[in-house]
Amino acid sequence: SHDLLQPLSAAKLFLSSLANMDLDEEPLVVTQRIESALNSVESILAALLDISKLDSGQASVELSTFPMNQVLAPLRDEFQPLARKKGLDLRVVGCDAVVKSDPSYLRRVLQNLIANAIRYTVSGKVLVGARRHGGDLRVEVWDTGPGIPEDKRETIFKEFQRLESAGHAGEGVGLGLAIVERACALLDHPLQMHSQVGAGTGFTVTLPRSCGPTRPEAAQTPEAAGEQAGAHVIALVIENDKDVRWAMATLLETWGVSVFDVRDQAEALALLREVGVAPDILLVDYQLDHGESRLDAIDALRAEFGKLPSALITANRSEELRRSCDTKGIGYLNKPIKPAELRQLVQALGSHPVPALRSGPGQDAAE
Repeated sequence: SHDLLQPLSAAKLFLSSLANMDLDEEPLVVTQRIESALNSVESILAALLDISKLDSGQASVELSTFPMNQVLAPLRDEFQPLARKKGLDLRVVGCDAVVKSDPSYLRRVLQNLIANAIRYTVSGKVLVGARRHGGDLRVEVWDTGPGIPEDKRETIFKEFQRLESAGHAGEGVGLGLAIVERACALLDHPLQMHSQVGAGTGFTVTLPRSCGPTRPEAAQTPEAAGEQAGAHVIALVIENDKDVRWAMATLLETWGVSVFDVRDQAEALALLREVGVAPDILLVDYQLDHGESRLDAIDALRAEFGKLPSALITANRSEELRRSCDTKGIGYLNKPIKPAELRQLVQALGSHPVPALRSGPGQDAAE
């Protein structure tokens, strides 16, 4: 996944830098079309990686208790503009029931179901809601689309199967329901489908309710504000791929960030010792050369220069790595890098005070 996503990350970062320039209308339109095509490629790769992980048995779930609205509300905000653009009435009914599931996988399941409902519905509405059923909660997604013929109701859960042969990659390539079926099986959440040709389709995911305490929801990263969201911030970027490193540095500089970009930990330590200035934030690629551990690299830099706000940028989507980052207080951003997410991350990390630069490695890190 790292080799697949590296060039895509570089392309998207360069494109974002280009979009920030004062372009004439024609090249700006071309830039927007290229961005749309890259987003389609990213969606396909993400779906393929999901399928591969689920089929290989490498997928692991992290069950927790949380209010259903924690998943539903962001999905409403995500899909409302798309539904409005198609002239559809998208209604997501809030639900304060507390459930037990893996919020990441549950979100992925509902995300695919809602995307499919909007994609295939020409007119009318898409309704998302939940109802209590004994000790369970049934989360339902209904649409007024064309419905699914009886002889297609098993086929649609296979990879690369679509009800329509027309359409381009941006409209989906037939992986969404394959992911939904596998993820529901992994979570042990029964999945049901109800459909009537000419009237619409509904999917129901059943998950257990919980009476236990909910896990505190992570604080929302503030929206980037203004062109100079990173003004007065010095970022140290450690990335072994020179194209990605250059692209990231170029984009960060358009936001007013001052960038030290280096290939590896040794270069980072040498540069910081030479200039005598500590960066405000660390942005570190996970998979560098010579088998070095990027978490160890962050630990080494913090030990010498203070507890710098840091984030790992990686194509590795394992829960184990995410938990390690959480334990160490390190941010986490998946590749391919979305410029908007990178910008929010920089602003969030840059809002933390940075300890003064230490004079040498023999002193303890400031806590």
